[in-house]
Amino acid sequence: LKDNLARLAPAIRRELEESETRRQRNLAEEELRTLKHAIETIPVGVTIADLNGRIIFANQAEAEMHGYALEELLGNDIRIVSSAEHAADWNRGDVKKQGCLRRETLNVRKDGNTFPAYLISSVVLDQSGEPVAVVTACEDISERKEAEERLRYMSTHDTLTGFYNRAFFDQELQRLADQRYVPMSVIMVDVDGLKEVNDTLGHAAGDKVLKQTASVLLSVFRTEDLVARIGGDEFVVVLPGADQQVVEKAINRIRDVIEQSTCVIGGIGLSLSVGAATTDDPNGLEEALKQADKRMYQDKLGKSSSRTRSAFNERRLPDR
Repeated sequence: LKDNLARLAPAIRRELEESETRRQRNLAEEELRTLKHAIETIPVGVTIADLNGRIIFANQAEAEMHGYALEELLGNDIRIVSSAEHAADWNRGDVKKQGCLRRETLNVRKDGNTFPAYLISSVVLDQSGEPVAVVTACEDISERKEAEERLRYMSTHDTLTGFYNRAFFDQELQRLADQRYVPMSVIMVDVDGLKEVNDTLGHAAGDKVLKQTASVLLSVFRTEDLVARIGGDEFVVVLPGADQQVVEKAINRIRDVIEQSTCVIGGIGLSLSVGAATTDDPNGLEEALKQADKRMYQDKLGKSSSRTRSAFNERRLPDR
């Protein structure tokens, strides 16, 4: 009515303010629904725990990752998914000081199996700055750890034979020298005729010869012995605490295994040249390696001379 027109402007202003409030509330609710849907569907486990460590929210990825139904997690202690050695006590004071925490740990599934996990935990604060909950994102990093382990293995091992490679051997040699093991023995092993096998029968045949060599060495030496392939056809064995008598027995064992071997490539049986040396000086390992290498080549030259004499005798004309 005309006599009420003075009240019109405040009423319109109030209605506009209420309309804006409703719009903002609707937007907030829509954002919350979108956020909740995103958290429930992302392939990363998410949990929200109250200050007593009780799970008040978990998404489907978290439940599946740990082998639980979603209902089994809700209301349970957050430490249900932590392995015994990594389950920390839940302390309100620690939570307040925590802020954002990133770490790798071991989590446990419902069946008791553990797996490596990467966790990011953040404290949720209220308007007064007091903590009210902790949000944790959890990722199963089993595949990443396996890939890292494969890379680590490849960086230290010869992929064909499974023995240590030259780079790792040099590192271990320094470590053994620093620990001053005595006596210390070294055995150098060279595969005879590998180049000829590769040239005439192909590298696949040569690889078989190397694998057979590895099999021989594995059957002779102890797990605590350092066995490495340091060249195309060269292997070295370092025996901490082994004296000359132990080395001689090992070399005889190598020869016995070769004699019993049925591995024949292109009509040629496996043949290895061997040299060894022993030192009682903690600083004499390098010199022992040189001495063993020298004796190994002497063994190889002796075999070469023997084969030359045999071939010459076969070519001799019979006496008349």
